Amino acid sequence: MGQSKRFCTKCGHIEYDRSPAPGSAHAHAAVEHEHSDYISPTRGHVEYTRAVTSHTPQTHAAAREALARSDYATAIDEYRKVIEFNPDDALAYSEISRAACEHLGDPGVAAATLEEALCREWPQEDAALLCMRLVDVYWHFQRDAASSRALLVQLKEAMPGTQYAADAQKRLHEINEQIALQRRQ
Repeated sequence: MGQSKRFCTKCGHIEYDRSPAPGSAHAHAAVEHEHSDYISPTRGHVEYTRAVTSHTPQTHAAAREALARSDYATAIDEYRKVIEFNPDDALAYSEISRAACEHLGDPGVAAATLEEALCREWPQEDAALLCMRLVDVYWHFQRDAASSRALLVQLKEAMPGTQYAADAQKRLHEINEQIALQRRQ
């Protein structure tokens, strides 16, 4: 089974290909899933992707345009406007952190944005997305193993028996392995 899988952050279904099979349990939501956010587990980190979209949400259009022209500061400002308009937009928080880390080299802004977001109540899927993104910021950009591990343990305890807890356990194991390997070298 060499198929890649993605977890929909809106409903939790697992998708193995680009689109659900006709007649599958999730075929009824195919249109919705063209616009869903997915968590794609890969070795070493969880990758957050936007599903193939031909219809970008209008609220994100200005930010995506700024990203396309490599104007990352403006993109962050536009995503902040999205959050002012809709504070429940977890993707906007996630995109601010991604742009801050990957393009502006400012993981402090990314961490602060996600920490601020996580002070709010979130549906389970959004909370998991934001937590895993914050783990990435702590681990990959700030090299803060203690904070990464603590957040993963908190995620496991808050969502026992879920795929999110299993993903957190896997990430915790990978971080612990990397730390052990670094100590041996």
